[in-house]
Amino acid sequence: MSRTTVYCVPRSGHILPVAEYHNAWGAAPRVWTPLCGKYLAKPNEDANAAFCRWLQSFGKGEDAVANLFTDPRLDRLERLVLGWTFDWAVVEAARDAAMGLALREFDARYPVAEGRVNHLPALANFYLGAEERLDQMTATCKSRGGVALPLDWLGWCVEQTSVSDSWTVRSDDGEESHKYDPSRDSGAWFVFREVERRLFDGRPQP
Repeated sequence: MSRTTVYCVPRSGHILPVAEYHNAWGAAPRVWTPLCGKYLAKPNEDANAAFCRWLQSFGKGEDAVANLFTDPRLDRLERLVLGWTFDWAVVEAARDAAMGLALREFDARYPVAEGRVNHLPALANFYLGAEERLDQMTATCKSRGGVALPLDWLGWCVEQTSVSDSWTVRSDDGEESHKYDPSRDSGAWFVFREVERRLFDGRPQP
C-alpha cells in the first residue's frame, strides 16, 4: 500500500523521516479532490468526477491543479494547503503550527464522507505538535546511543506518495541516489514564503 511520509529538513544533511501514514489517497488527493470540484468541474460534474478527469489527463499537457496555485479565485487557506501538496515544498520550522491550523480548517471546510481515507486531521495534529515530537525523538535517540535529530532545521517536507519517491535525488546516470540534502541539493521551496510573496493587499500576484 502507498504511504505518505513527513520528513524533518535539517539545514545540513539528508532529510529524516519522522511520521508515516498508510494509504496516500488520504493526503494530497484529499486536498485536490474538493479543489477540482470547486474550480475545475464541468457543469453537473461532482468533485470526484472532476478529480478523476484531471487525473486521467495528468502528464498530457498543462497541469490544471498545479495552475490553481496562481489562480486568483483561491483564497489564502486554499493556496497554502494546495502548495503543501506539491513536490519540493517545505513548511518553514516557525510556521509548523500555522500549517496544522490550515490543514484543520481545510478539513472542516471540505468534509469527506465517513469511511473515506483522510489523513488531514492526523497531519494537522502532527504539525501542531511537531516541535515537541522532534524534542521527544531527539531524547529517544540520545538515550539509545543513536545520532540525535538536528536542533537546527529548516522545516518539514512531505513525500505525498511513496509511489513517486519525490524527495530522492538521483545522479545523471541513475546509478546513485540519496535523500534530499539542502546543503548540496537544490529545488526545494518554502510554502508560506511563496504564498505570502504572491499576496499584496489580498490579491494574488504572478
